[in-house]
Amino acid sequence: MVKFMVFIVRNPAMSPEAFERHFREIHGPLALALPGLVGYCQNMVRRDEQTSPGFGPCDAVAELWFKDRAAFDGVWDTPEGEAAVADNPLFMDVGRSHWTVIEEFRELGGESAPTN
Repeated sequence: MVKFMVFIVRNPAMSPEAFERHFREIHGPLALALPGLVGYCQNMVRRDEQTSPGFGPCDAVAELWFKDRAAFDGVWDTPEGEAAVADNPLFMDVGRSHWTVIEEFRELGGESAPTN
């Protein structure tokens, strides 16, 4: 399993409400159409007293799961992948957003177990 995490900063030309609407109603369906996608989660940052003082300008976190690295690497050259990437600057500040591939481990009975 490959998990791709995207730490999204809102396009400064958009209100927070317009950003969230676009992310959920337009970009979400584009992401869900990606071939090989086995899981997708949108997380909206809600700043409150539990937010650390140094937390950056991140407005949302997207999680995309793929069966393996080949599925992840190949998705971006598909029409669906190209459509999702083309939508990014319409709602996010691409230059200030960050993304990475991660390997998830879950703690089970004191032992780390990969989730793949």
